[in-house]
Amino acid sequence: MSWWKLRTKKPVRVSESKPTGAQLDEPTYDLGTCCACGQAGPAVRNILMLPRRGPTPDHGWGCAVCGLATEGAMSVLCDACLEAHAPLKWACLGYVTEPGRVPIAELCEPWEHNLVRHNLLEAER
Repeated sequence: MSWWKLRTKKPVRVSESKPTGAQLDEPTYDLGTCCACGQAGPAVRNILMLPRRGPTPDHGWGCAVCGLATEGAMSVLCDACLEAHAPLKWACLGYVTEPGRVPIAELCEPWEHNLVRHNLLEAER
């Protein structure tokens, strides 16, 4: 299994509570408040990459294949909102582990992969 390191300015806070059952070996991170319901807690653990440019340069998702800079907006959801397909109200202002949020309506610029570059790479294989 691969683990991706979250890029942050400060260390990621790991929950002090001990997980049980299937979550025994999984670390839990403090991702702040859910971008749909606004609640905080250990169930906020789902990270979404949005197809819009984020509010803070170099604090989002990108793609090494098509050269897309790391400026894509991201949101975090609690398990309940993810399962209910709850509508997003906010996006993360900076890194997902930081507390700032911005209304989704303020993110207007599209942010998508360059599929031509992806297809060229696939054709080379």
